[in-house]
Amino acid sequence: MHKLLALNQKQKMVLQRKTEEATMATKRLKDLLEAKKSTRDAHGTGASGIQALMRTIDDELEVTVRAYELRSHYDRQIQERATISKEIAKLKECPEAMSPSARSSRISALENMLSSSSSAMVSMASQLSEAEERERVFSGRGRWNHVRSLPDAKNTMNYLFQLASSSRCQLHDKEVMCIEKDLIIGELKEKVVALNGRTRQLEAQVNDLHNQNMQLFAAMNNAKKSGRASRRDTTIDPEDGQIYALRKAVFSHVA
Repeated sequence: MHKLLALNQKQKMVLQRKTEEATMATKRLKDLLEAKKSTRDAHGTGASGIQALMRTIDDELEVTVRAYELRSHYDRQIQERATISKEIAKLKECPEAMSPSARSSRISALENMLSSSSSAMVSMASQLSEAEERERVFSGRGRWNHVRSLPDAKNTMNYLFQLASSSRCQLHDKEVMCIEKDLIIGELKEKVVALNGRTRQLEAQVNDLHNQNMQLFAAMNNAKKSGRASRRDTTIDPEDGQIYALRKAVFSHVA
């Protein structure tokens, strides 16, 4: 029962952490969409120039990234909830899997986990729907309303190329870092294997020494017992000593 309670608590904490992360991602996207809407209402579509183009592109990319982040959290939560639902169904279909009290406790804990994440799922779905609607409105020509001339188009293409090349370079750097970390992890794993082998050798040596000590202790005890028995065999009985003394006195007197 204690193991089951520990499992429930661990799973609850993991789901709670994921739900909190999803809630923060939802808030980031919501705040971003509201900020972009306010900016668009304040400035309208009359802004022009390369700075306005760059700002528009940055805004669109940021919304896309935040929406992708939230979608990832949402999909993971869907999978997590599906796994929990399957376990609940299995426990209800197979009551003999565990004791009635343990089964009831497990089902209750799992159902509470589903309930606690339901509101977060609703919020995520709402924000994703809003982001998708925004994407539908801004797709096509709506996204490029600021591009009104050939120079604007060239500036936009140059800026997009800079962003793409910068992202590729950052990705390359991260790939190199991942390769280096993988090498370090591989070396550490080899050291762990070697240490485990050395630990087993030391444990075997300790066991051998313990067995030798036990054998030596037993031999010493046997030697002590044998010594005491030998001394008892060679010791003269007091009565025998008295008889011997009397005989010696008699013979000396006769002589």
